[in-house]
Amino acid sequence: MKLSKIKKRLVMMLCLALLLSSQAFGAGIIMKIPFNGLDAWSGTLNPSYSGPGSVDSANVEFFAGSIPGPNATTGRITPNYTTFGTTHQYDKMDQNGGTVYIRSWDGPPRTQKSYYGKSAGMASASGAQPANQYNVVKFKTDFLADVPKNAPVITSGSESNQRVGYTSDVVLKLSIAFTYDMGTPKIEATTYDVKYWVDPETEPADNDVNRVVNISSTSFSLPDNDPKTSNPFSSGTYHFKVRANNWYGSGPWSTVKDWTTLAGGLTGGGTVSYVLKAGINGIGLPFGGSMNISVNGGAPVAVDSTQKLVTAIGGVTAISVWDATSQKLGGATFDGSGNVTFQTPGYDLNSPLNAGAALYISVGADSSVTLSK
Repeated sequence: MKLSKIKKRLVMMLCLALLLSSQAFGAGIIMKIPFNGLDAWSGTLNPSYSGPGSVDSANVEFFAGSIPGPNATTGRITPNYTTFGTTHQYDKMDQNGGTVYIRSWDGPPRTQKSYYGKSAGMASASGAQPANQYNVVKFKTDFLADVPKNAPVITSGSESNQRVGYTSDVVLKLSIAFTYDMGTPKIEATTYDVKYWVDPETEPADNDVNRVVNISSTSFSLPDNDPKTSNPFSSGTYHFKVRANNWYGSGPWSTVKDWTTLAGGLTGGGTVSYVLKAGINGIGLPFGGSMNISVNGGAPVAVDSTQKLVTAIGGVTAISVWDATSQKLGGATFDGSGNVTFQTPGYDLNSPLNAGAALYISVGADSSVTLSK
C-alpha cells in the first residue's frame, strides 16, 4: 500500500512537472543573437541588455503589436536576458501570440542622428509547442533618425469636370500623385504637406491653412470647395509642391509642378488620367501628336487623331473641340456603333491631336482614361 501511494505521488509530480513545463514553453518568443550580431551603419555593434534596470540605455528594444516612432517607447516590453557562450538570448514566454518587433540602435537610443534597424517575429500562442525561436545572424541599422533629406517627386496628375447629381452643375476634380524616396540611409516619412495655389495668387506661406494640407497618403485631390472662398474651384493654372514630414521636422519642398485646366498636363510630361462621367466631360489634351491611351486599365493603344481617340475610348456619343485660333467649336455625334451621325461642316475627325486642345466628350457610361507619352 505504501509503495502504491509512493508510485501515485511520483506519477502526480511528474504530470505536474510536465504541465508546468508546457505552460512555460507553450507560448512566447525566443530571440538568439550572436555576439557582434548587429551590423551597424558605422561598423559592428555588440547588443547590450542586462535587464529592466538598463532598458532605456539598451541598444536592442522589443515591442508588442506595433513599433512606434524612433523617438518613442510606446508598447515596449521587457524580455528576460541570458547569455549562452557567444550568444545573447532574449525571451518573453508570457507573450501570448501576436507580432514582436525588434529595434536595434547604433548610437544613443531614440536620439536624433542615431541609426536604427527594425525586424519582427511572431510569438506562439498559448497552447502551442514550443515557443517560436529565432536565431538571428545580424540586424542591419539602415535607418537614420533624422529630418527627411529628400523631397517627394510629383509623378502624375488627373483632371475631370464631374457633374453634380442630375443637375447641370459641374465640379472641377484635380488630383496629383507623388512618390517619396527614403534614401540611403533610410529616413522615414510619417505625413506629407501639399501646398497649392492658382493664378493670379502667389506662392503661399508654409503655414497657410487655406493652401497647405497635411495628408498621410501619396496622392492629393482639390477639395470640392475652395477654403478661401467657399466656392467650387474653377479653371485656371494651378501649382503644386510637396514635402515629407516625420517626428523630427519637415524636409525640403519638391519642385513646383504646374497644371493648366483644359490645356492639360504637368510640366515635364508624364502620365495624365481623367475620369469620364456619363454625360458631358471637359478635358484638356496634355500632349500633341501621337500618344498612348489606356481605358479602364486596359492595354495602351496608340492614337494620333480625334477619330482614333473616339474609337479607343468607346461609347462616345459626341465630341467637340475648341479651336483657339478660329475661336470656333467643331465636332461630331455618333451612334451606338461609333458611326458618325452629324459632323460640323469643315471639321476633320482625322486631324492631328494638338497639345492644349480643349475637348468636350459625351459618353454613355463612366470610364477612366489614362494618356501617356
